[in-house]
Amino acid sequence: MSRNQAAFEREIEEYYDLYQQVNNAGKATEVDIDALLELVDLPYAELRTGAPLIVRSTRGAAESHFREGFKALDASGYGPLEIPHKKMWPLGPDLALLSVDYVRRNLGGGEPLSGRVLYFLRNESGRWKYVFYVYLEPGYEGPDPTPASGGSAFTGLKAP
Repeated sequence: MSRNQAAFEREIEEYYDLYQQVNNAGKATEVDIDALLELVDLPYAELRTGAPLIVRSTRGAAESHFREGFKALDASGYGPLEIPHKKMWPLGPDLALLSVDYVRRNLGGGEPLSGRVLYFLRNESGRWKYVFYVYLEPGYEGPDPTPASGGSAFTGLKAP
C-alpha cells in the first residue's frame, strides 16, 4: 500500500466527514446534490437487502435517485444522519472498504431508521469516491445457506 495506515484512515475519515456534512446540511430536501455527486464515482452500483442490484450510470439517474430519497426522508420525518460506528479497511493502494452504522431519528417520535452501509471507495487523483454500496438492514445475518437450486452455498457468511 502506498500510504501508511494512519494517513489512509485520515483520508477516509475526511471523506466520510464531508459526506456526512453534505447529507446533514439542513432538511434532507435541501441537500446540495451537486456536492453529493462530487463524492460519488459514476457509474456506481447499489445493493439493498432483499432487492436487485441497481447500477446508476448517468449523473441524471444518480441525481434523480438522491432527490427522491431525500424527499422520502423528509416526508417520513427523519432527522440528520448520525454515525454511532464506522470501520475502514484498505483493499489496495487506491481502494477501501468503509463500514458505517447509521441512525436517522424520527423527529415526530416514530421508529428510527437505522442499518449498516458498506461503501467500496476508490481514490482517483487524490479524491476518494464511492463506486458501490450495500445497505444491510438490522438483523441481516447473511444469505440463506440452502440455495433454491439445491446446490451448495457459502456458509458462515455474516455481516461485518
